[in-house]
Amino acid sequence: MAAHPLDELFRDLRHAVRGLRRAPGFSLVAILTLGLGLGANAAIFGVLDAAILRPLPFPDADRIVTLHISVQEASQGKHELFPWSYPKFDLFRKNVTSYSGVAGYANSNLNLITPDGPERLEAEEVGASYFQVLALTPALGRLFQPGEDARPGEPAIVVLGHDLWKRRFGADRGIVGREVRLNGHALTVVGVAPAGFHGLSGAADVFVPISLAPLLEYSDILTEAGNHWFLAVGRLKPGVSLAAANAEAVSTGALVDRQYRFSGQSGTWTAITRQLADSRTDPGFRRSLLLLAGAVGLVLLIACVNLTSLLLVRAVARRREIAVRLALGAARGRLVRQVLTESLVLSLAGFVAAVAIAKGGVRLLLLLGPGQAGSGNGSSYFFDPATVTVDGRVILFALGLSLVAALLVGLVPALQASRPGLTDSLKAGGASVGGGRVTLRRPGAHQILVVSEVALALILLVGAGLLGKSFARLRGIDVGFTPDHVLTFKYAAADGDLAARDSKAFKEMAVARLSALPGVRSASVGLCAPLTGPCAVSVVTQKDAEKFKIGASSIEIGIHPAAPDHFKTLGIAILSGRGFTSQDRTGSPRVVVINQTAARRLWPGQDPIGRTLSAATGYFGGGDSAATVIGVARDVRYGAFDSSTMSDLYIPAYQSGFGSSGTFFIRTERDPFQVLEAARRELKALDPTLPIYNVMTMEERAGAALTRPRFATTLLGAFAAMALVLAAVGLYGVMAFSVAQRTREIGLRMALGANAPMVLRSVLLQGLALAGVGVGIGLAGAVALQRVVAGMLYGVQPTDPATMLGVSLLMGAAAVLAAAIPARRATRVDPMTALRSE
Repeated sequence: MAAHPLDELFRDLRHAVRGLRRAPGFSLVAILTLGLGLGANAAIFGVLDAAILRPLPFPDADRIVTLHISVQEASQGKHELFPWSYPKFDLFRKNVTSYSGVAGYANSNLNLITPDGPERLEAEEVGASYFQVLALTPALGRLFQPGEDARPGEPAIVVLGHDLWKRRFGADRGIVGREVRLNGHALTVVGVAPAGFHGLSGAADVFVPISLAPLLEYSDILTEAGNHWFLAVGRLKPGVSLAAANAEAVSTGALVDRQYRFSGQSGTWTAITRQLADSRTDPGFRRSLLLLAGAVGLVLLIACVNLTSLLLVRAVARRREIAVRLALGAARGRLVRQVLTESLVLSLAGFVAAVAIAKGGVRLLLLLGPGQAGSGNGSSYFFDPATVTVDGRVILFALGLSLVAALLVGLVPALQASRPGLTDSLKAGGASVGGGRVTLRRPGAHQILVVSEVALALILLVGAGLLGKSFARLRGIDVGFTPDHVLTFKYAAADGDLAARDSKAFKEMAVARLSALPGVRSASVGLCAPLTGPCAVSVVTQKDAEKFKIGASSIEIGIHPAAPDHFKTLGIAILSGRGFTSQDRTGSPRVVVINQTAARRLWPGQDPIGRTLSAATGYFGGGDSAATVIGVARDVRYGAFDSSTMSDLYIPAYQSGFGSSGTFFIRTERDPFQVLEAARRELKALDPTLPIYNVMTMEERAGAALTRPRFATTLLGAFAAMALVLAAVGLYGVMAFSVAQRTREIGLRMALGANAPMVLRSVLLQGLALAGVGVGIGLAGAVALQRVVAGMLYGVQPTDPATMLGVSLLMGAAAVLAAAIPARRATRVDPMTALRSE
């Protein structure tokens, strides 16, 4: 009577477990190898799932789109995406019909005023249709209604974030209808946002109508067509395709551009529609994750190849057992199933180890990861690292991957071990599974596997080498300022603060007090620190453009208020003209300093000193303000290290009204943190309730700006090192197996006169031959995959010869070390003992 299939399966499982228990060393190595490979993949998948793959938490999320201004310069083939200015957005939304709703949103900071003192909150200024576009329902009360943002400065209402409602108001259901004070303004609470929703910026504590921006920011912010400061989101009408909506956005964007085009404006300006899911994470972070996912996939593949080699060796060790079973009539399929069952048991054990490794790996990734902080201009990146967990989806992924690994690991050994003619080969005494002699003319399974390992490891090493060299170049970039011994911190004025009532007087008094502290060389105040992204972007137009026939008369430019000692404090060189003085204040002629890039773009080949330009911002007190260029400063990187230097405009802090919040800069003689408490006391003496936060040195900010490239470089380097070790171990295993199988041959050669150096050279050359083939294939693969890392490199070509040569030599050195031990073992073979044993 035939056995039931389940009975046979359980019998195979028991047999596999007994076999693995008899070889604890082999089993431990195999389980750890698979566990590391599977665990690393599961950890990366967990982050990928939360950041990219997991469905967005909105009904019909595929109908939600983002809307951007799109700019294409004539000399460039790609479109640059820009935020909206309010007049342009208002004209756009009034002329589109493909959307059931369109709303703007921008992240900002507000102070919640309570009897216990102010609390700085993350906020989103949003259009009235914002919540309807996202199809959200309130946890309490109501959300904003369409049309409530029609009048600037109204309505004075607020929606609380769910977490803030619980934390600060004790989940009081009577909060609806009560007033709270934000930045000195009384706003009525109309509702509480749903739990888990922190806005599209990812960190919002409260939501206020975008129409309140003139009260919360500055008075002209909604009337400046050149001030691009917020993003937009919309929902497609039923039956409207993304392509149709995008076509309408392009045509309507052209209409907006014709209405608000500046004289001399270059490039093609329009609008573009994209799915919201495409904006859920920072593109650089997305590229890093996908690259690391590919890297850990290669590591797992190398681990599988290594384990396959181990199982092949194990099959050779069991050849007599298999030969006896074949001679007794066992079917080949039965033996294949037995070996596959053994690989399945190993993979499932590796899966258990992988789950534990993945949990630690996720914590490590989040510790090393760059996070998702907003840029200050309305970030659309709303991936929350706190949502990354080893949940059911991750565990199922790891389980599925382990089953695939079981098949990959066990199939070749199963077919090799059960192949016909095994008994005859055993009688011959010298043949083996995969062949004992390492030869490239007729490579066996072992040789093919080790060549594959070397090739895959080399691809990872090339990628890690390129990123490492790129990171070194990034660290060596001249950022345009001197970061050492500079302390920075932000402030945000609360209701009744001097900083809110008379911001210019406050800035001047604060800078004077900070400059007088012992150990302080100079101090300044501005809007944002370098390497943190431009805080404000506007359009600047030449007033004397008619004098020139070359160059555009208007450019996008970063706005940077600066106190008189700003350039001295940050170590920014003035290349021509002068910087600001205490005389550059309200009532004096309006002056500005521009950077090298702005001077080159506005007045190419000309001296900009004494020229006039117009800044379409409210920083000079409103309107289209003309100012005289008094100096040209060195280019400073305000964005990422690998970003291109943009045009920048500096305006006097005591002449501009850039609001009741900003950043202080203090250059010290010694450790910057030694003056922190004294600085706090001086500011508290001016304004007892003034919040001080985000305290960092400029060196720390520079380090934070390198977090993303460091994240990718560190992890890819770690995975490449793991791959190198696995490849070296695999090569060592093949060479040791070859020497063991060729004991009789080596003994005979030594009996006939071969000396130890000859045997050593022979074995080493065989190992290097395998490594050489793998290196050649790996280099070809690295060249073929150069586009994968091309977008993440700075100052390094994807086919950099030095990197290719360096990693090839490193792999060659690893191959020599891996082959050296078996080679030395071969030289110690006793000819007579070897011959007698056969």
